[in-house]
Amino acid sequence: MSINPYDPRWQRLAVLFCRSTRVRPRSNVLLHAIGPEALPFITALQDEVLRRGGFPDVQMTFPELERRFLRQATDDQLRAFPHWDLARMKAMDVYIAGRARANAFNLNGVPSERVMARTAVVRPIFDRRIKKTRWCITYVPTNGDALLAGMSTEDYTDFFFDACLQDYAAMGRAQEPLRALMERTDTVHITAQLLNAVRTYFERN
Repeated sequence: MSINPYDPRWQRLAVLFCRSTRVRPRSNVLLHAIGPEALPFITALQDEVLRRGGFPDVQMTFPELERRFLRQATDDQLRAFPHWDLARMKAMDVYIAGRARANAFNLNGVPSERVMARTAVVRPIFDRRIKKTRWCITYVPTNGDALLAGMSTEDYTDFFFDACLQDYAAMGRAQEPLRALMERTDTVHITAQLLNAVRTYFERN
C-alpha cells in the first residue's frame, strides 16, 4: 500500500506545525520536502501557510541525487559552498521540513569522510536555520520505514498520525499537578518506583 496523499490528517498536521512555528501574516516560510514521499505534507503546509497570510517557498531534495553527488563530485565540487542556499535561509522566518526516508541505508557505500566534508561545508546554512528561524522537522511515513518497523504501511501511517496528532492541550492540563509540584521542589531523587508512579499517573489521566 502507498501513502494516501489526500489523507485529511496531513492538513491537521500542517495546522499543528504552522501553529508551533508561529506562522503569521507576511512570514517567509521555507517548506523543505526531503524525498518525493514528503510531497503530501508539504502540499498541506503550503495551503496552511497561504491561509495564514504567509509567503511559502518550496525546496525539494532527492536523497538519491544527494547520494550520487557525494559519490561522484570532485573535491572542488564537494567543498564548493552553496551561497545561494545561505541567502535563501537568511530571508526566512520559518523553516519546516518533511523527511521521507524511503531507504534508511541510502548512504551506505558513500565514504564517511566525504559525507563529513560536505556536512562541514554546509554547516553555516544549518547554523543559520537553528539560530535565526523558527523551525520544525519531522520524518513522514514511508513504505521503507514501515518495513523497518515490521508493520504494514497502513498501520505505520496510523501510528505516525496517532503520535503526532495528540490533544496537546489536554496533555498540558494533565501535567499541571506535576508542574506545580516541581516548582516547589528543590531536589528530585528518581527511583524505579517513582518512574512507575509517574507512568501510571499519565496513563490514568
